[in-house]
Amino acid sequence: MIARKTGRVVFIASESALSPAPEMAHYSATKTMQLSISRSLAELTKGTAVTVNTVLPGSTRTDGVARLIQDIYPGLPPEDAQRKFMQENRPTSLIERLPGRAGKRFITISPMPRVDGGLELVTSDGELGVKLQRSVRSLVGQFSVRVLGELSPQQLEGILGGILDSGQQLEVESCTPSGGEAANRWYTLVARGASGKDVRQLFERQGALVSRVQRAPLGRLTMARSLGRGQFREPTEEELQALTTPSGS
Repeated sequence: MIARKTGRVVFIASESALSPAPEMAHYSATKTMQLSISRSLAELTKGTAVTVNTVLPGSTRTDGVARLIQDIYPGLPPEDAQRKFMQENRPTSLIERLPGRAGKRFITISPMPRVDGGLELVTSDGELGVKLQRSVRSLVGQFSVRVLGELSPQQLEGILGGILDSGQQLEVESCTPSGGEAANRWYTLVARGASGKDVRQLFERQGALVSRVQRAPLGRLTMARSLGRGQFREPTEEELQALTTPSGS
């Protein structure tokens, strides 16, 4: 692939790579290894059209998982046992953080990496999901990025250039210091159409050690400080209109 200067490598790992499962230490270790290999290969292929990524699916109900859960809760019906398992053993999983009353199937719009956080958009409406996925690339988002140490003028210039590993260029409006504690420093980045993964990549391409990326706001949609981690609210009609039209940026 490197010789041809093009190619795609995709590893299928698990969210256990970032949130190790205590009852499956050996499994979690192999998924963390996959994530590390993927990142190493991504660094190796930097500057080419070869991309390396890892998919981190959450808990999935397979026959093997169903048997494991039933063994843990032998006295409960399958649905109750699975719900109890997620609540007690996977409380930080995206499945547990989704609004339950809207249904069981969700489309995640421009998701943030599992290790990061901030504003997320999810919907159980397929038609709305398609509209949001199209429009989100034209919206301006604001990200708070925590790195180790201060960025040099050269690093800031590289970030403002907006070039990703794929060669795609993001429209970065600004990247400014916004405080810090101890050896860590926060930077506020404003860019159009950027995902959390894009923002991490922008900083890491310049040699920055990124420990956290948080998104808020997105377009005209903001996240109130009163909304705690794992909580959700439904957007207003005005907010939805702004999110799905170019003027919402």
